[in-house]
Amino acid sequence: TKNNLSELCPKSELNDLDYQQCNMSIGSTLAFHSSHDLEQSTRSCELISDEQGKAFCKEGLRLEVEDSKRYLESPLTPEIREKFQPQKIQLKTKEIIMDIVSPAIISDFIYDDDTKFIQFTFDRSTYITMYIPSELMNKKNIILVNGEAERNVNYKNIFVDGNYLVVRVEADNPGVLQILGTN
Repeated sequence: TKNNLSELCPKSELNDLDYQQCNMSIGSTLAFHSSHDLEQSTRSCELISDEQGKAFCKEGLRLEVEDSKRYLESPLTPEIREKFQPQKIQLKTKEIIMDIVSPAIISDFIYDDDTKFIQFTFDRSTYITMYIPSELMNKKNIILVNGEAERNVNYKNIFVDGNYLVVRVEADNPGVLQILGTN
């Protein structure tokens, strides 16, 4: 029902990224419950009263339906399955989470708050998507993969208030990713 869907992801109780992911997960779940029927599930997303939540639901639904079509042609295997790999970062006054999503396994994560330096290793050639809280970044940054400036990078502010930056890197080889803050 409209009330049930609208109450699943209370905007007042979730931070921006959790709110987005919660509503996108509703869309993914609706896809499974409708046998990936986009039209039927879209009607269910329309029951969400909040316009932003409704849009995130539809985006999660769209991505799940697209993925299911792609996996029919090329089945999902452990080597290509996305892994959600949150990184806990202890700042001087609080702990914060930076989410990393990739088929690669992320390890040896380092963050230095004084220099806004991020570094980690990844075990394969693939994409790496990072949901970086804006307070972890400088206004200008350089991304290096295996010591070289990365040219295949997409940036996207996912919230109007700029709380997070989404960075997606397509790495040609496994190795080390570094984000260096510049002033």
